[in-house]
Amino acid sequence: MTNCKYKVGFVLLLASGIAHAQNCPSGMVPEGGQGVASCAPVDNGYQPSGHWVSQWGAIATDDPNHTGGASLNQSSEESARQAAIDNCVSNGGSNCKVIMTYANMCVALVAGDTGHNVSRASTIDKAVKMGMKTCVDAGDTNCRARYTSCSIAKWVQ
Repeated sequence: MTNCKYKVGFVLLLASGIAHAQNCPSGMVPEGGQGVASCAPVDNGYQPSGHWVSQWGAIATDDPNHTGGASLNQSSEESARQAAIDNCVSNGGSNCKVIMTYANMCVALVAGDTGHNVSRASTIDKAVKMGMKTCVDAGDTNCRARYTSCSIAKWVQ
């Protein structure tokens, strides 16, 4: 019976790997971690047809009104900017300005009692860690991540 448990566990482990691998196109394997997944070519000389397309995001704020907006997975920097401003206005902003754009990465907006900062990194965890350090180093208090997101490149055939 014990041997059967191991076989079932192995089959489930193998099945979960196959299910995850099916998210990548043929000839690609998954890579990444902590909520950020991407696909890379299999290192056997095979190169599938297709290409990577950048995905853009942006963050806009209206500081006097303490409101903001964001966009993600946009096809261009300009469309990301406009979508973030539109989102900020729909949230009640009247003087919204883009404070950061980013492509193919993650961001974290960290705010404390007296200010905020935005950090970009390869993962949300890294972006939050950078933003928290900036907040604390500035002498701010009650620092916490207010917004996190990723706009990751996508593979198209």
